[in-house]
Amino acid sequence: MHEKKTLFIIIFNLVIFVFAATLVCGFKSGDFIRITKKNLKQCPNCDLSGAHLSYRDLSEIDLQNADLTDADLSHTTMTNAKLKGANFTHANLSYAVMNGADLSDAKMDNTRMVFATLNKANLHGATMVGARMNYIKLTDADLTNTNLSNAIMTEAELTRANLSNAKMDNVIWIDGRRCKEGSIGECMN
Repeated sequence: MHEKKTLFIIIFNLVIFVFAATLVCGFKSGDFIRITKKNLKQCPNCDLSGAHLSYRDLSEIDLQNADLTDADLSHTTMTNAKLKGANFTHANLSYAVMNGADLSDAKMDNTRMVFATLNKANLHGATMVGARMNYIKLTDADLTNTNLSNAIMTEAELTRANLSNAKMDNVIWIDGRRCKEGSIGECMN
């Protein structure tokens, strides 16, 4: 009888712990398990807010319209990922490799993207207000109609990047100068 009671207490505490951890982290544990344990490559509209997904290979994953607010995706590979409309607000994408990823209409405000590589990425219409993009690589990336206001882009690599109609108010530019209010498509000072 004592052993059953002990086992019940252990299981009860485990259930409470898992429930509490889900509340603290914010993400849906089922969504997290889908992409980490089951290695599924499709999870559109997932709630992965606050999830720790660093050092993973999520190449070609479909996370369109997913909530990745406050997620840690540092050192993660997401080559050719479908991330259209995803919310990366306050996420950590430092050292992430996202070459060829579709990030169109993504919300990336205050996202940390230091040393990230997004060559040939589609960022058309994304909002990146206040994003930290020091040393980011955006060669051949499409940044058309993005909002880069107040972003930090020192030492960014922008070879052949398309910045048409990009809003660049108060951006700290690749050479350290601040773009003036009203800068569209190019850094004016």
